[in-house]
This record gives sequence, structure tokens and C-alpha cells, in this order.
Amino acid sequence: MEGVTANPPGGKGSSSESHRLSFHGSNYVITTSLLPSNDVLRVEAETEDGMDRWWGDFASSYVEDISRKTGNFKRFEVFVQMLSTALAQRSDSVFVDLLTYADLEALKARRAGGQAPAAPAAAAAARANTKRYLILTYAVEFDRVHYPLPLAHEDGASAEALQRVVRRLREDLAAARAAAAAQSESGGAADALRQENAQLRAQVQRLEDRAADALAAGGQDAALHRQLEDAVAAYEQLRAESAREIRRLKREAKERQAAAEADAQAAQREGVAMAR
Repeated sequence: MEGVTANPPGGKGSSSESHRLSFHGSNYVITTSLLPSNDVLRVEAETEDGMDRWWGDFASSYVEDISRKTGNFKRFEVFVQMLSTALAQRSDSVFVDLLTYADLEALKARRAGGQAPAAPAAAAAARANTKRYLILTYAVEFDRVHYPLPLAHEDGASAEALQRVVRRLREDLAAARAAAAAQSESGGAADALRQENAQLRAQVQRLEDRAADALAAGGQDAALHRQLEDAVAAYEQLRAESAREIRRLKREAKERQAAAEADAQAAQREGVAMAR
């Protein structure tokens, strides 16, 4: 789990922060921000590939009301700081989870000591499962307090969402290039590069699918599509460079092995000659 920016909500110079987190086997970017009025908290959850996004705006009165209903009241400013701490994993006493409606109902049932509720009708279930719930949990002595924040699904790919994807791709690409360079300098990195190459191949496929979906949706800025295509091309180039580096490392390893075998054979012949 990795924080991609480190400006806590309400801090000087910025009112937002983003973190890359994994929930139930899927990777997300969770962004929290304070709107200009400073009394509205915006929470966004986006899949790492930008395919899906959920968001919600929460006024200070709403946040304080839900905290009051839990029996463990927190002022808005304290709640925002707790959420920031949980996302950055700076404390074991607060943490977050991202749940579907069904997950949330099952959690409520477990807390009540009962069974999970019966499944709702298909249409209602489909509507409910488009939502996500960011659960902030505060572990107090002998108990845990859960603060749920409902997030609505954003339909369609917006230009802003594509820009975020492009920005993350550029950051990831820079990090991948730096890692590949470090591995190359260290030597003996064929296995690491092979694994990285496989990851890049999968990432490129996701990006190509994303670009195709966005283009089919229409109504997006042409320059933004070119940026996304450039990012895909850069990943393809890095993947090709990694493949060449793997081949070079393999060739050097074979050459070293052949040289070692030749030295061993020469030493053996020399030993036989001396024995005579």
C-alpha cells in the first residue's frame, strides 16, 4: 500500500491527499479533499486502471451526525484527521475498508449477532451494488466503531478521470524505468526483469482496453486520447527494453558459464599433465 501524495486534508498548501490501497484483492486510489469552504469532505475511490470511480461529498454536519449515531462522537476536524491517518496507515487504531452494499449488510448482521439478511430483488441488488462504502474503523478499548461513507458510482469515462490515469501512468513509467536501470546495474537481474516484463505486458493490455473504451464513449478531448496513446506506447517501449535486457543478461550468464567450464577443463588437463 502506497501513498502517492502526502498533503493531508486541511494542511497548508493543499487540501487533498491520495493513497494507493488494496482492498479484497483489487487496487484502488483513494483521494480525500476538503472543498474550498473547508466544511465539506470529498472522498473518491478509483480503480487503479481508472475503469471505475466512486465518490461522495460529506458536509461537516453529516459527518458529525453519523459519528454521533455510533455513540462515539467526533468533531469534523478530528474525523478528517482520523481518516487521513487511516489512509496513510500511521496508526493501528484506525483503518479503512472498501465494501459493497452486500458486504456492509453482512458486517451489520455480524455486529448484531445474527445472520446475513436475505438477498434483495435483482433490480434493487444491482442498484445497491453500484455503490461502495468506505468504512473508517476506530479501534477503542474492547470495541470497534465503524463510520460508513457511502460513495456513488460515476457512469462513463470523464476527461478528468482519463487525465488522472495518464498522470498515474507517467509516474508508474518513471518508477519502472528507474527500477529497470537499477536492476541492470546490479547484475543478475534476469528473473526480476522477467517478472517486471510480465507485469508491463498486462498493464499495456489494460491500458489499450481503457483507451478503446474511452474512444468508443466519445465526447472526450482528442489531445487527451493522444496522451493516453503516448503512455501506452511508452509502456510498450519499456517492455521491449526489458525483453532486450533479459536476453542480454541470459547471454552474459551463458558466456560466464562457458568460461568457467573452460577454466575447469583447463585446470583438469593441467592436473593430469602434472601427475604424469
